[in-house]
Amino acid sequence: MNDRPKQTILFVDDDPMIRRVAERMIGSMGYDSVIAENGRRALDMMEGNDAIDLVVTDHHMPEMGGQELTSNLRSTRGNTKVVMITGDQRVADQVELQEDPNTFFLCKPYSLDAFRKAIKEAIDSE
Repeated sequence: MNDRPKQTILFVDDDPMIRRVAERMIGSMGYDSVIAENGRRALDMMEGNDAIDLVVTDHHMPEMGGQELTSNLRSTRGNTKVVMITGDQRVADQVELQEDPNTFFLCKPYSLDAFRKAIKEAIDSE
């Protein structure tokens, strides 16, 4: 029996279909989900909300992408765990992101299994 409280994942993507699918996948994994359409909205949702355990964000979005969102989180909530989803391996290879122990990567296209593994790795990390 797991005595840990249910964890909450903020999923950020500009594509409504991807948001709907991710919300279902996150729920099927036993987590609560909060959904945002861009990084700016995600920051607004996180303001004063300590219940977010993990942010899963697309890298490229209008208004504010995942990298800018992650930079903002590092300055305001330094140890928030982030899974960055990208279709560009060069993003995952950036040294400053690789050296951040609270940033994880998931490259597109990804399977449901890869999505689950990325979330579990980030949630279970110290």
